[in-house]
Amino acid sequence: MDTKIVNFIQSDNYDGPDRRDKPRYAVLVAAELEFAGRKELVKVLNVGIGGCRIHCTMHLNPHSIVTLAFYVAGDNGKMEQKYPVTGRVIQVHKGKGHDVVWIDFKGMLVQEQGLETVIQQGTKN
Repeated sequence: MDTKIVNFIQSDNYDGPDRRDKPRYAVLVAAELEFAGRKELVKVLNVGIGGCRIHCTMHLNPHSIVTLAFYVAGDNGKMEQKYPVTGRVIQVHKGKGHDVVWIDFKGMLVQEQGLETVIQQGTKN
């Protein structure tokens, strides 16, 4: 029998390396969030191949399935909506005037959705 020791880390004051399987990158990118037939423009705070963290005013519950369509600069320099990705809400924290929402993309073919472009453009800002 294999046994594995697990150390739990108090995350509110953790200041170590990122523990995710796929790294997240701090970005400032706009995206359109769609949930239950409603749409809202949201601010993406970090993104990676495995998921993202956003600010939004729409009420979401954990386990909600959402779609995000990221805005990136096109060849003509104008912002274009691209790369829709479907994900599942993991956590929701109430903020002042908005909620902070963590979304998980795991299990999706997000490598083919162009998230590398979103990360590259978002980290430049």
